[in-house]
Amino acid sequence: MEIHEYDLNVLLNSFSEGICYLNARGELLRYNSMAQVHWNPDYLFSHKFALQACVVRALAGEHVYYALVHLDAQRALLVSTVPLFSSTHAVTGLVIISQNISDQASGEQHAQVALSVLLDAILNTPHIEDIDESIRRVAALIPQLEPVDNSIAFRLDEETGRLRLIAMFGSSPRSHEEWQAELADLEIGAQEMSRQAALPYLHALHIGRTMMMDFTADRTHSNPHNLSAAIYAPIMLNGRTVGLLGAQRYRPLGTGDYFPQWGIDLLTALARLASMSIDKTSLLAASQQTHEELTHMRSQLSQREEFLLLTAHELKNPLTAIRGQAQLLRRRINQASTLQQMDHLLRGLENIEHQTIRIEHIVNTLMEVSRADLGHLRLQIRDIDLVQIVRHILREYLPLAPNHQLHLIVNEEPVSLLPEDTTPNTSIHIHADERALEQILTNLLSNAIKYSPQGGPITVALKDSAQEGVELSVADRGIGIPLEAQKRVVERFYRAGNAQESNITGLGLGLFLVQELVARQHGSLSIKSTGTPGQGSTFMIKLPYQQP
Repeated sequence: MEIHEYDLNVLLNSFSEGICYLNARGELLRYNSMAQVHWNPDYLFSHKFALQACVVRALAGEHVYYALVHLDAQRALLVSTVPLFSSTHAVTGLVIISQNISDQASGEQHAQVALSVLLDAILNTPHIEDIDESIRRVAALIPQLEPVDNSIAFRLDEETGRLRLIAMFGSSPRSHEEWQAELADLEIGAQEMSRQAALPYLHALHIGRTMMMDFTADRTHSNPHNLSAAIYAPIMLNGRTVGLLGAQRYRPLGTGDYFPQWGIDLLTALARLASMSIDKTSLLAASQQTHEELTHMRSQLSQREEFLLLTAHELKNPLTAIRGQAQLLRRRINQASTLQQMDHLLRGLENIEHQTIRIEHIVNTLMEVSRADLGHLRLQIRDIDLVQIVRHILREYLPLAPNHQLHLIVNEEPVSLLPEDTTPNTSIHIHADERALEQILTNLLSNAIKYSPQGGPITVALKDSAQEGVELSVADRGIGIPLEAQKRVVERFYRAGNAQESNITGLGLGLFLVQELVARQHGSLSIKSTGTPGQGSTFMIKLPYQQP
């Protein structure tokens, strides 16, 4: 039966697929109108058509089913080639059947990019502690999506209540400075936001959910940036908005939607991922803070237990000595008849006095530390003569330190500690709290005596400097303080390792109180020591003449 060419063309055009017929030399002989749409006439009649891999394989006698052919970035075909054979099994021609799957291929490509963006965001943000940097990294991925021209990220400042631009990526006609100027004029309070809600990103911030705006179709929103479309997704934390991610497009639309539903869903997911990152960072910070507070509390409890034991020990020793001396004096008082016996009694009384002074010093230190902790430490600032206060305290310590030589130096000149000796022009007047200064010097002298058990000189020096105020120093020749412990000896309950090893008891509160009282009077405390036994330590205090 003979088929007319017109009828053949009608038959070919009745197919929804593209149909082409080539001879054995690869020359195009027949095609329908859909094939022209699929392949483009210029391409269809060019030598490139016959050089397609699926065509070459069919001319070699191979059936090819559903080969994917990308003509360019936008067009993709699903192609099958069927070779036709003669009775001698020679290829006499081939039929090419094509289907346009450009939309499906484009959708698959976009899906792959979207999946890649989501995976990058998941992998690259969980370990970032800085919240701004976490949001910035998410925003940097968004311009990889084909519908997006640029991305933008904001952070809502909790202190000022203003939006802050933290990132902008992609191609945008607006500069970072222009954005900053716009945000500086905005108020983000509830009433102000209602009035300014026509701004699209503020509207999304106000309602707290993802919004897609097609400015070409909906002109109810203000469009000062001349956008074609945009998506804005809020970043939430504990039910409140803390930031915003945006995907913007300036290019005009060809066909379809500016942003498909998967694009809206992806930006929502990225905003939630940023929210999770912020939430995780907040939880980690809170957990770390709780752990540090718990560790600190355990340390404080341990230190308090040690403190109670040390306090009991410190009070027990002088009380035991007082009790023993009192019992001994009671037995001897009625038997004393010679000067030697009376001298023994007097030494016993001096020992009792010395132990009561130790107890008084411990109690005073405890009371002052408690006042400082409770905020009840009140200073009475007045004009005082620092030289006379130091002389008075040193004289009190003379009988308590028989193995030590106490010295007072004022402006590099020695000053006598004997009551009957008076030295003119040896006064230094400052405005300070007298009781606090007595407590400072008492603690420093007590430490100097305690930590130089072999005796030796203890020198208190006062230096009057018109520019820097007054400098008070206490130097001994005791066991010294190791360099690594010098920054910590002013901490509550802390005692240096060599002090603990020497079996010299102490509460670890003296220098803590000294530091507190000096700081309250706007002074400073410094320590000089090599930590070598016999070379001792020097504590230097600087105080201003006038309190601010």
